[in-house]
Amino acid sequence: MSESFITKVIEGYRITIPKSIREKFGLQEGDFIEAVIIRKIERTATVEVKESAN
Repeated sequence: MSESFITKVIEGYRITIPKSIREKFGLQEGDFIEAVIIRKIERTATVEVKESAN
């Protein structure tokens, strides 16, 4: 069984496994998992545009 998801690497090079994935696989703290890195995803900046009051 496999599942893919996108996550962010945070301080200390840690990642978070989404709750739905943890529940699906019955993961508990201390469990070992196999991780496969396919590629780094480049994130583009987003800009919020407000409508004019006219």
